[in-house]
Amino acid sequence: MLIHCLWQYRDRAAAPTLGSALWDADDQVWKEALDGLVTLGGVEAERVLLDTRDALVGDETRVKGEWLEEAIEQLGEGNRPG
Repeated sequence: MLIHCLWQYRDRAAAPTLGSALWDADDQVWKEALDGLVTLGGVEAERVLLDTRDALVGDETRVKGEWLEEAIEQLGEGNRPG
């Protein structure tokens, strides 16, 4: 619930904290952090997602990687001019 509240303010300064929450073992926490980063958007959120994707290892790589790729794609569309 705290992660949800954090991004509800729509303050992009929350991106690093949301990025840290992407490493939480609880699926609800990291999904909420992912939703928050997509909602915040911007270059910082995209960088956090890219860094997280690049650091993934182990069994969770496939599932979380797919979710991260989709989020990165969504942000990339919003960050492109025109």
